[in-house]
Amino acid sequence: MTPTPATGLNGFDLKFNNDISSAYRIEYQTKANGRVFDDGQITNKITYDGKSETGNRDIKQQILHKNYSNINYATKTIDWTIQINDDSKTMENLVVTDTFGNAGLKLIPGTLKVKPTKGGTATVHTVVYNDHNPPAVDDGFVITFNGSINEPYTITYTTSFSYDWLASGKTQFSNKGALDWKETVNGVQESKHKEATATFNPRDEVKNNGKKSGSYNAVTKEITWNIGANYNQKTLSQAQLVDTISAGQVVNEDSVKVYKWEYGKNGDPSPQANVDSADYNVNLNGNELKVTFNKTINYAFYVTFKTTFADQAIDLNEIKNTAILYDGTKVESAKLEATVSIPQGGEYVNKGGDQDGNKIHWTVNINRNQSFVKEAVITDVPSDNQILLSNTFHVYKTTVKADGTITPTNQELIKDKDYKLEITTDIDGKESFELSFLKDISEAYILKYDSLITAQNNDKVTNKVSFDGKNIKVITNESTKEITVKLSSGSGTGSGVRGPLTITKADDADNKKLLSGAVFDLYRVIDKDKVWIKEGTTDADGVLEFTKLPGGKYVLIEKTAPAGYVLDTTPHEVDINTTAGIKLTITNKVPTPTATPAPTVTPTPTETPVSTVTPTSTPTSIPGVIVTATPSATPVVATPTVTPTPSATPTITSVPTSTPVVPQATPPVQKETTTEEIPIEGEIPLGGVPSIGDKPDHGKVTITKDGKWIYTPDPGFIGKDKFTVIVTDENGNEEEIEIEIDVEEVPKGTVKEPGDNSNKPTELPKTGEESALPIYLVGGSLVLAGFVLARRFKRSN
Repeated sequence: MTPTPATGLNGFDLKFNNDISSAYRIEYQTKANGRVFDDGQITNKITYDGKSETGNRDIKQQILHKNYSNINYATKTIDWTIQINDDSKTMENLVVTDTFGNAGLKLIPGTLKVKPTKGGTATVHTVVYNDHNPPAVDDGFVITFNGSINEPYTITYTTSFSYDWLASGKTQFSNKGALDWKETVNGVQESKHKEATATFNPRDEVKNNGKKSGSYNAVTKEITWNIGANYNQKTLSQAQLVDTISAGQVVNEDSVKVYKWEYGKNGDPSPQANVDSADYNVNLNGNELKVTFNKTINYAFYVTFKTTFADQAIDLNEIKNTAILYDGTKVESAKLEATVSIPQGGEYVNKGGDQDGNKIHWTVNINRNQSFVKEAVITDVPSDNQILLSNTFHVYKTTVKADGTITPTNQELIKDKDYKLEITTDIDGKESFELSFLKDISEAYILKYDSLITAQNNDKVTNKVSFDGKNIKVITNESTKEITVKLSSGSGTGSGVRGPLTITKADDADNKKLLSGAVFDLYRVIDKDKVWIKEGTTDADGVLEFTKLPGGKYVLIEKTAPAGYVLDTTPHEVDINTTAGIKLTITNKVPTPTATPAPTVTPTPTETPVSTVTPTSTPTSIPGVIVTATPSATPVVATPTVTPTPSATPTITSVPTSTPVVPQATPPVQKETTTEEIPIEGEIPLGGVPSIGDKPDHGKVTITKDGKWIYTPDPGFIGKDKFTVIVTDENGNEEEIEIEIDVEEVPKGTVKEPGDNSNKPTELPKTGEESALPIYLVGGSLVLAGFVLARRFKRSN
């Protein structure tokens, strides 16, 4: 190994005497070639076989260090330490100058200590103090060593601190230590100087002499404001806290509370005992809340109160309040400011949506900030490549958490009671809707509905919703949502063509006689599914027009026949593929009148024959109708159609006249089927005045002027329901008819039986399949004949 010093560098060459074939690790030590005065970095470079690597190492000066510790906010004191000559060099004529540069600090007498770090007797030294009252810039002390030192020394002391003592514009407590000494270098004595500074940055409560915070509770719509003041425990003879309340808030004066604000060594404050209410006054003047103390205070205090947005429009997403502490007119604190976030503040409507196959499930969040709004109206304008499904609209109440989280409930608002919904179509066929709340609102709601996609794959479907309402001003808010449609191959339903579907309703026997009041359901055909999209009713001219329907296949099914006509149950398939659209004429037949049979006259015998007379004929039974004899203690005489002739003359015994008991017929039962929420109507036998007997449990029934009953199931009900209709003839005789209704789920497609007045979609007979109509007609005739024979009348009271 050969030393190879270069200019300003030291190093060496290491050569192996023999060839090597193993790995080697080379270790060695270096030291600074002089005293390290400043922190820095040294570099070491090695080269082998033409390749170089460099290593770096930080080095630290050991001449002077300064720091602080043991902060005590309760006593407002802080400990300081100065470390000198930790590298144990010889320092001659050493002078230590310590300066409190920003003022704010005051040396506590008797706390200054100077001693060797490792123990022993300190070199003789003198101390000169420099202090003022109140403390001034450059206060501190000077220590002069009478001889040289060659070992580490530690200087410690304690100061008190006060934010009021700081120099103007200063916010931190600065403490600088400086060394001046003589040092011999290469036989020459040189003068040296070294400085180190430590800075104490106190808590914000110290800097501001207080603190303010706030939190919002979305359940109560209240903000709780908390103000800690006079943290530095100044003596104040006319203390007054003034809080400026920003617009839109209403202060709850009863919520104002005042506590003592206490803290320990670490300075973390908390409200403790109540301040006696006799020691302060609370005054609310406009947008200012004032807490004024009646006597001198020297303690920190804490004020809490609440503001509310009750019956207000919550237009801001954050609220800022500012408080200031005064002593008379003198400001004794910084501006104590706090900002509280209001969840969805200023938002009155928000739109979201997700695609589900050929539909989009839309969600509209309404009034999530829970403002008080009058005449609230939601206006929604979807793009024209979708169809609104009016039977999917639902408005739900919500629950809200304190943090503003909104969750929908199962409790639904009632249409036409809580809100009104109006869907409109413009001259270009573009749909929109308006949902108007019929009462003032102050809660959040969620509207859910579906639209049917008529777009192609990768087309964009948009929806723009706006909110309008009134409070102390007109409120307007908008939200837009865009969805890129993703459809399976071949599932696109839109062709870009729009055309009308026009239906003319006419009498089957006289096509010039046009019929109003026919109600139709229109279904959109998508692949193999039929999706209900809307309904319509023929006008006074017997015409119904669905305007500007997007191109595609549809099925039209009559739901309610014109008054006095038989329902047309035929599904009418149409294909809109031109702007000219489709025109259909659909006819209805007048129902065949049902003859009302004359009632059978029952003879009233005055004597009781010994022999029992048996009728020669037995009435034909009606399916579903059971005739039951009524038990009696007296002989029962069946009503004969022919008076029998006995073979012998009976012996007649005179007995009191009695009225025979006629067997009572169980009311005939009609069975009908409909789908959920779809009304159904039926014929009532002619020959009397109809009225409702037993009412249904799960719907409502009415009788029309033309003598039909109409049953409407309750929303969402699925199952069996029943009611009775009573027909009273001109003689006061009553006939009771029982109707059973089976309410089914919305059908996916079924075969309809002849005479079925339900609203189930139907399918045509398959190729090669004959209609069963003749069989149904024959069977129906036989049932009708049996019904006539089995009718029984009961005389009303």
